[in-house]
Amino acid sequence: MPCSAAVPTRVMLIAEGAPRAEAEDALAELGAQVDPLHLEGDPVARARAAGVPNVILVDADERVDLAMKISRACKGSELLHQTPLLCALPPTRLDAYDPSAGADDFLLKPILAGELYARIRQAEWHATQGQGTALLKSGDLVLNLAGWEATLYGRHIYFTRQEFDLLRFLMQHRGSTFSREQLLKRVWGYSYHGGARTVDIHVRRVRAKLAAGLAERLQTVRGVGYKWI
Repeated sequence: MPCSAAVPTRVMLIAEGAPRAEAEDALAELGAQVDPLHLEGDPVARARAAGVPNVILVDADERVDLAMKISRACKGSELLHQTPLLCALPPTRLDAYDPSAGADDFLLKPILAGELYARIRQAEWHATQGQGTALLKSGDLVLNLAGWEATLYGRHIYFTRQEFDLLRFLMQHRGSTFSREQLLKRVWGYSYHGGARTVDIHVRRVRAKLAAGLAERLQTVRGVGYKWI
């Protein structure tokens, strides 16, 4: 199963030894990029240094109490409290699982790529719903409409007000094509008297700030205008 737009490209895998190898194999099958961290490491410090991951997967094997401790530390931090967190548990230690630790979901070992894929998508969907309409997501690109902030792969990217508004509008109407004149009226406003060239310039600037693979989602429809897919 290849990694699609709905599957995170960066997963912080907190594990050691054989459990790490098992989880890495499943994540590799999904095409995800793995950011490994030892069980005794500091996930918050890693996120500060390397960027906030899309998902955290904790595989402490028999040390479920340590997995619960890690979950509490992540969910109790300002940096990672909104990041979906999954725990991989051996069937024999289900009695040690504590829902109050804050993990968004768990899966039983051995880890199967298909189940991991489904649970990651479910955890991300719940995280998005928790933000209501204030959060727009497209793969690794997240727009926080309430805070006027954009993040890509967990890192902040700067858009001007008009660039942000253009991207927001197209993402909110993904799949629909808009002419330059329509975008001028609906993004810039009826009082704006600039030409259609303004739209082309802002599209080019937005594309330049998006990584390869995301820039191409802002598509040009020849003879018509632009759309986000």
